[in-house]
Amino acid sequence: MKLFPFSKLRIYLSLQNCAHALLALVTLALPALAQSQEAKFLSFIHDTEISSAIICSPDGKNVYVGGINTIAAFVRQVDGTLKTVQVLNNDHNGAKGIFYVVDLAVSPDGRHLYAFNSYYNHSLLLLERDPATGILTFGEAVYDSVFSKTRNQYPGNYKLLFSPDGRYLFCFFSELDLIAVFERNLVTGRIKKIQLLRSGAPELGGFNIPLWVAISPDGKDFYGRGGNETNLLILARNSDTGLLTYKSHYNLEEFIKEEVGLVNAGGRIAISPRGETVYLPNYSTDKLHLFQRSAATGELAFSQTLNVNNSQTLIFSPNGEHVYILLYSYLAFFKMDSSANQLVFVTSFKVNYEPPLPPSGLCMSPKGEAIYMNSFAGCTVMQRDTISGELKNIQHFQNNIGGTDRLGSARSVAVSPNGDRLYVNGRYSDAGINTFHREPQTGAVQLAHFDSLPNAGALTLSPDGRFLYASTHASSPESVTLETFAIDPGEGSLQWLDSQPATSDWPFRSSPYWPLTFSPQAEHLYVGNKVFGRNPSSGLLTEVQTVDGRGHQLGVIYGSAVSPEGKHFYWLGEQDYSLRLRLGIFARDSLSGQLNFLSFSDFGYVFPAEDGSNYAAATIRISPDGRHAYATALKPGDCEDCIEEAELRIFTRNAGTGALTLVEKMALRRWSGIRDLELTANGDEVYVLFGCNDVCNYGEIAIFSRDAQTGKLTQRASLGAWENGAYGITSPSDLTLSPDENFFYVTDTHGLATFATGRTTTSVFAAPSFIPRALALEQNYPNPFTASVSSSLTSTTIRYEIPATNKSAMPVELAIYNLQGQLVRTLVDATQAPGRYSFVWNGVGAKGEALPAGLYFYRLKAGEQVTTKRLLLIR
Repeated sequence: MKLFPFSKLRIYLSLQNCAHALLALVTLALPALAQSQEAKFLSFIHDTEISSAIICSPDGKNVYVGGINTIAAFVRQVDGTLKTVQVLNNDHNGAKGIFYVVDLAVSPDGRHLYAFNSYYNHSLLLLERDPATGILTFGEAVYDSVFSKTRNQYPGNYKLLFSPDGRYLFCFFSELDLIAVFERNLVTGRIKKIQLLRSGAPELGGFNIPLWVAISPDGKDFYGRGGNETNLLILARNSDTGLLTYKSHYNLEEFIKEEVGLVNAGGRIAISPRGETVYLPNYSTDKLHLFQRSAATGELAFSQTLNVNNSQTLIFSPNGEHVYILLYSYLAFFKMDSSANQLVFVTSFKVNYEPPLPPSGLCMSPKGEAIYMNSFAGCTVMQRDTISGELKNIQHFQNNIGGTDRLGSARSVAVSPNGDRLYVNGRYSDAGINTFHREPQTGAVQLAHFDSLPNAGALTLSPDGRFLYASTHASSPESVTLETFAIDPGEGSLQWLDSQPATSDWPFRSSPYWPLTFSPQAEHLYVGNKVFGRNPSSGLLTEVQTVDGRGHQLGVIYGSAVSPEGKHFYWLGEQDYSLRLRLGIFARDSLSGQLNFLSFSDFGYVFPAEDGSNYAAATIRISPDGRHAYATALKPGDCEDCIEEAELRIFTRNAGTGALTLVEKMALRRWSGIRDLELTANGDEVYVLFGCNDVCNYGEIAIFSRDAQTGKLTQRASLGAWENGAYGITSPSDLTLSPDENFFYVTDTHGLATFATGRTTTSVFAAPSFIPRALALEQNYPNPFTASVSSSLTSTTIRYEIPATNKSAMPVELAIYNLQGQLVRTLVDATQAPGRYSFVWNGVGAKGEALPAGLYFYRLKAGEQVTTKRLLLIR
């Protein structure tokens, strides 16, 4: 057995010092060895959104709401208000297959919930329901060919209906031009297709699939309207087989002796709880038509027409005597006069909704004590008097109900240096910072907690991972700040430390995109036009300079960069409040961090939106070797009505003067804005994040291989939303690579996307642009650290430097020893060139076993030089 001797005194001192060990980390760099494989989309975690569908459980205990990538479960309180018990967000905490939920249905026995997905991937989700708690458990996703897999821009009309006994599930999908009938297993909830009807089928009497449908309470008949000119279609259901057949139809104009308006501009058809009345709203004519229904034959007789503006959705009291009709921002209340068999208007109630779209749905509790409504404005609870039918608003809430509900308008994303945490800031109503646990091996993230930060703008992490800095934005200069937070090394939680004014009166614009740029050693932070000195130990900032660019006609700054050796600062922004971009070059004092203007050059255009959403379309990056610069701009379209095009400019850089010489203009057609640009630490690849500046509804990431000599780029991959399994990316803003560069993350106006880069790397990282002069082994961080063999969420990073010698490379060994001097794991055994390296260790031994808690020594040998430090592992 290989031994490494230590004295008892050294062991004692090590134990004494290890508990107090702290680390001053240096900038994490890129894998020295990387091979490109296929890059691919992995997941998209959407901000919680519940605007599309709503249903009450038959037992009255729960209300379920669906929306984009979200299904939420609420429990009803004694007073009828709702309390969140579960939020399922797609691609988070194991939830999968939730896309755009446009309809929900709970089985009559209350044991299962079915959700229909539209927009991206049509499917039917089966979830088991716990009748006691209302909690949902995923059963399966049905990807039957009847649902199609075509992405549609609009959800269309979809309806899920059960037979009264729950044996059959009927799916009416006018958007897909089909009706599907499924036989249902009452125990498992699983379904089997037994009938498929399309427009023109004999079972439909040659008619089209209706846009709106309703089933009679006895389950005998279906009534459908829309899509068939002025005809109302009646289908009969076989109670034994569940199959549908054509029964009859009515020409409404002939039937009611008046015009019924636009063919498809109707409203949801509804049937009273006892089945005696059929209601047909028509918002194109502002009419509501009533028909008496024969319980024996299902045939209809016209009875009444009312003038009701914008009538669409109806619900009934349990006995059918009270009718509530949704009229955009009002809920109209009617009573049924049983003696005259006429519906009589009583009053109307104001409801919460967000124009121009009306509320999406209504449901009433089984006993009629409350009405629940959802819309883009959120969910509203109305208490109902079961005698008088009067309503009272008692609760209203928006999408901040739990789950990943603070990712709205997500701006910035950052990964901790050891890869176990990820931070994303939401803005506006979701303003604050989301902290995620991150699994380095898979790239998956799980929300840990949220810290509110009003007017949150952009964020960045210090290179050692100990501090987070976040800007805020406001309508006046004195309100704009830069916030400093300390990061708990164990939980990753944030503790507020300090606040600094982040901008001066000039140049000022309430932009959430001020660049936050560190100097190479992180002793200075550049925020907009301000320079801050930074204390590496405390993380606190001190303003050292405000750069007034007016003398050089430098307006609002959109992008900035510091050269790798720290000699120059690059300012990319507006040319004195014009639509043109100007690139300013400054000399940087390495001690004070202060900037002195050297020169400028004009190029390209930028077209920021009024809300600042496109300010990131101007970005500049310097390659890690300092030889090239990459800057983005917009090129105007070739005609008056043509959209602008993204343009990436490549420069060679003079390391002495900082001057840039144009090498190439890359016109990136089809894309009208580059939102972000990142290089790998060894500079072999460039990641470009595109947006459409409101021209289209998706974004894209292009990955380029970089020629280190010329700086020119060759595209190797393209990852676009709605292509090759990707979804969710509509308006991206920021991109960051994980420390091992196996993954990258993109923030979007609706959430967070995860991608695999396709780079296969070892755990060793090197920065070739930095050439150390002496062998150095740094203290591991965190230390002490917790480790688990089943999870790499907890690990420690060991960094070291190999010096330049008369040889281009030397043999290097990094190994772990226990207190007895026994070798327990060799981390590195390779020939390495001069540079800075690091290794992430999770406390696992040579055979993959979890090592016991205790003190360990890590020893670096490079050539004939040896150095040793100690670390403490806890379990």
